[in-house]
Amino acid sequence: MSNPGPKVRPGNKLPVKPAGALGRASSDLRRLQSLLAKDGPRQEVGDLSHGRSTPSPKHSRLRTERSISSEAAELERFSITYKEQRCFSSHPLEKLFSGILTSLIKNRLCSEWIDRAPPESVFRVLVCLRLLIRDPNYQLILHQLHGVDLLARHMESVAARYLSRGEQGLESQSLVTMTYIFQKLSSAENQRLWVMKSGAHTSLVKLLHARDSGVVQGALLALTAVAQSPECKQELGELPVVETLLVILQEHDLLSKKMSGELLRLLSPVPQVRSQVRELGGVPVLLSLLHGPHVKLLWTVCWVLVQLCEDPEARVEIRSWGGVQQLLRLLSSDRSHISEPWSGKRSRGLRRSRTTAPP
Repeated sequence: MSNPGPKVRPGNKLPVKPAGALGRASSDLRRLQSLLAKDGPRQEVGDLSHGRSTPSPKHSRLRTERSISSEAAELERFSITYKEQRCFSSHPLEKLFSGILTSLIKNRLCSEWIDRAPPESVFRVLVCLRLLIRDPNYQLILHQLHGVDLLARHMESVAARYLSRGEQGLESQSLVTMTYIFQKLSSAENQRLWVMKSGAHTSLVKLLHARDSGVVQGALLALTAVAQSPECKQELGELPVVETLLVILQEHDLLSKKMSGELLRLLSPVPQVRSQVRELGGVPVLLSLLHGPHVKLLWTVCWVLVQLCEDPEARVEIRSWGGVQQLLRLLSSDRSHISEPWSGKRSRGLRRSRTTAPP
């Protein structure tokens, strides 16, 4: 007579043993860590130069290609497996995660490797780095290993190529990924100075000129996070950002207009920013937006106008353009308005679509 096994009361389940799944995950992570421990394709060249072995050029090239392909496959597996993971530092496999993060920074996020690596490999590294630094503890590790400065330097290089040559698929996706990382770093007040000291904010301002709406919106989100701190918004106000924001408010899509208005609202307490708005003809631009039906955009525009009114010259100009009458009509109007979020799920969905690993 066969053993029916342990009896289970109705409604109860046998305990699930996670050891198998955890073991497989550990094996995958160790394999990725081993690949990242190598110093990329250059290692084979170094071996040849030191006389350690003398394989044929074809054999060396094939070995390098296999190594790059294996690493790319493991990085993609990692990004798919842990795309919903938010806390790595309390995970049972935390040592492996922190080791992978360290290898990504030391062995991959360096100018020498990035200069010689294929664009697809660089992009996959950035995606995995983006996933890992969602954990606040790992943001600190990134800073301690000088990863913020290295990332800012790489973003500056990619942004310069992208803006000079125009649309490049992987470059735009990489830029969106990096803007997300800097936005995440800037979510904590004490970390915004890291971003400013790295110089990333200057590249983010330049990216507002991009033709790709995803890049523009990523830069706007990151700059908006940085501008939450008074000292940071003061320094941002010294850059040529106002003119670009006014152009976005006139010519871009609705979501970009809302983000641009929000950033301008945060920067308007800076006297230099208010002066630039007036000098660049921003008052009639802002007043023209009061005719729109979208509540969020109306709210931010009104707040910018309120802050402009701190300056006597701006008050005179607003009155001369009929601003008082427009505001009164807005208050007394019974027209319907559209209220929808300008961030949240919509912007997160945008970022996910822009940072999907290439096939």
